[in-house]
Amino acid sequence: MKEERIKEIEIDMATEGFYKNFNSKEIIEEYTRLKRELPLLYEKWEELV
Repeated sequence: MKEERIKEIEIDMATEGFYKNFNSKEIIEEYTRLKRELPLLYEKWEELV
């Protein structure tokens, strides 16, 4: 489910031309960082629950 949602977001970003917009560079970098960290956060959450 989470992987499907991530893919939907990436497709939406590509469809809207988000990746081609130079002004989006910082947002794309932040998104990339969060995408890398998200699985670790899910693991930590599952350990707590």
